[in-house]
Amino acid sequence: MSKIPKRFQIYFKYAVGFKCKIIPPPKTPSELHFITESFRNLATVDILKTTPLNSEALVDNKVFQVDILFSPIRKKSVFSPLSIDDEEAEQIFDSHPRNVVIRDKLKEKLSNLISIPRYLYVENDEMFSGNQRSIQFVHELSSNGRDLLGKYDLSLGTIENPFISLTKFDPSLNEKSDKFRLRRAIRNDVQHFHKLQDIEIYTNHTHILHKLETNTF
Repeated sequence: MSKIPKRFQIYFKYAVGFKCKIIPPPKTPSELHFITESFRNLATVDILKTTPLNSEALVDNKVFQVDILFSPIRKKSVFSPLSIDDEEAEQIFDSHPRNVVIRDKLKEKLSNLISIPRYLYVENDEMFSGNQRSIQFVHELSSNGRDLLGKYDLSLGTIENPFISLTKFDPSLNEKSDKFRLRRAIRNDVQHFHKLQDIEIYTNHTHILHKLETNTF
């Protein structure tokens, strides 16, 4: 285990860890690139790992996982020890109220992610790529989630933000368990969309540092 330098302990104070499964998995490098770049557009990314396209886990179990460490208070990543100094890190630490607001906005955005169009579906759509057309996420709910009908609204996918996200979620529902249930109940055309499932979000500073120090991120 290698100890994280103090300046980086401060730097990661407002980091957001994120993990999810993508269903169905991307088939090509271009599909993978479209997904990862869409995540990078949400906030500054320090670490982004995915299941390799040719891995046994993907071939045998069809499980594709994305692990990301965001630094939402940064305009660009300064993960390299050569590109951060103690003075800059201390300025971030002193901006605590502002940084918490920025971090929590990203947490909310990530918690509302539902789907993303498949690159193979939109790559030749000139109106979509020209930002002249948005895409609706057509789906149904299985019997386990039909009680959620009419209790949520979804955004449209655009080239600027292809993610389909919850824009309304009935306040009578449980923020965590019912969103989990909704994702599990969604049935969609897998030729047109990937679904995001089993989302985990964490901001505990000690937990993030431990994962970095033990190289288990």
